[in-house]
Amino acid sequence: MENNSENDLHNKVLKILLSVMPELNVTADEWNKDLSGAGMDSIGFIQSIVALEEAFDCEIPDSKLLMSELNTINKICEVISGVSQ
Repeated sequence: MENNSENDLHNKVLKILLSVMPELNVTADEWNKDLSGAGMDSIGFIQSIVALEEAFDCEIPDSKLLMSELNTINKICEVISGVSQ
């Protein structure tokens, strides 16, 4: 089971993604759902990265700036956890 801080991070990421792309079809229990299959396109991906970097005051490494690297909420949270410490 996830601890509260992990769950809070996942929920914050989901909230940011939905604020950028309200049409995104993903819910709070779908941390491993492929976001491109849920409606994320390349423009939405870029807008999401910008919003995430602003919200978490971090810079996502260039090597991770691919939809295939950040295609689930779990993967996004792992990267953010690694760069915001």
